[in-house]
Amino acid sequence: MKMGRLNALHKRLEAIQKDEGPTALKQAEELAAIEDPSDEEAQDLTAANLLLEELKAEQDSVKAKIAAEKRRHELAAAFEPVPPPAGATGLQVIATHDQDPTRFASLGEQLMAVYASSVPGAVADPRLHAAASGLQTSVGADGGVLVQTEFADELFRHAHETGLLASRCRPITAGANANRIKIPAVDETSRANGSRWGGVVVYMEGEAEQYTKSKPTFTKLELSLGKMTGLAYATDEMLEDHVAMESIINDAFAEEFGFKMDDQIFRGTGAGQWLGFMNAAAKVTVAKEGSQAAATIVANNVLKMFARMPARLRANAVWLINQDAEPQLPTMTIGDKPVYLPPTGLEGTGVGSLLGRPVIPVEHAETLGTEGDISFVNLGEYVIYEKGQMKTATSIHVRFEFGEQAFRFTMRNDGKPRWKSALTPYKGAGALSPFVTLAVRS
Repeated sequence: MKMGRLNALHKRLEAIQKDEGPTALKQAEELAAIEDPSDEEAQDLTAANLLLEELKAEQDSVKAKIAAEKRRHELAAAFEPVPPPAGATGLQVIATHDQDPTRFASLGEQLMAVYASSVPGAVADPRLHAAASGLQTSVGADGGVLVQTEFADELFRHAHETGLLASRCRPITAGANANRIKIPAVDETSRANGSRWGGVVVYMEGEAEQYTKSKPTFTKLELSLGKMTGLAYATDEMLEDHVAMESIINDAFAEEFGFKMDDQIFRGTGAGQWLGFMNAAAKVTVAKEGSQAAATIVANNVLKMFARMPARLRANAVWLINQDAEPQLPTMTIGDKPVYLPPTGLEGTGVGSLLGRPVIPVEHAETLGTEGDISFVNLGEYVIYEKGQMKTATSIHVRFEFGEQAFRFTMRNDGKPRWKSALTPYKGAGALSPFVTLAVRS
């Protein structure tokens, strides 16, 4: 009995060593659990149990190594360059078949290699241990080519200011079920007698004389919601390999919407788009000086432009200029007094002033010497009718067969000046307007 049981146990242990599987291990454990063995049998069984524990530990170690190696292969496969899908039209992962095999293609790939090397039993990526063999890192031939380039999550991009004009306009929000608005307004185009409030007149009458009638007249400002849209596609690989890409797309389109709105406020034609103040009937254009040189702005220009802004609107008016016009401003004087004051550290605004009003350089201003290179405007007299903020939506279905995700951006809005024409003053020859420009100087 004793020899038979021990021989059977040893056979089972040999089976385990030959990796016959968990069944053999279970049978060996059952044999090792025989009750009431003799002393000699107990010693043999104790030795067998110790051997079983060693085999179990070895088996666990092998399993861990197999799992680590499998994970390493999965990670490596995840970073294989993938050619763009046929017909792809959006942002795509750039295949790196010709990439230097000693370097990582991205920060994400480098971090995944670090993670893979930390798995028990894994083989570390050799690119993590590239050793310098030269004297310095700044010279490629002296070992600099072996220094891994760092990858940063920050995206360097040009800094632009957009939404400078829209934020100064008068907003009106559309109702839940509305897409058009008609705003009643007094039909006043002149301050001459009989024209104020569109026709209201007050008379000095004698005692017992009949009153003379008059009445105001009205018009309406009508705005209809149009649609401002943006659309982008990004491949699944791009979104997976660059977690910040969705945020980048959102930021890019938000900035572009701000730029587009400002451009509409400035020069929209009113045909299928907003009506910009440059094309509005209410705009007033100041003529250049008789002997004025081409592509210049002189003190008399800004003095006359200032005089054409209604006095009550000057407090919130601003100068919009092309940056090419900025060198012209510090040279302006009236006698020995400067017309322009540059930004000062005490004010901390970073904005200069012309005749006491802020000067704002904007991309939308025209080239120096062209009408619109400098304008004096009160944008509180410009109305933006909008239905909420910009709406964003994403879909994996639109370009599903190409492995792309769609990003859609929409705004519903309209905009135009609330003045339908310039205003003739009570006394004086020059028409007044909240939108004043300087004529061409060429």
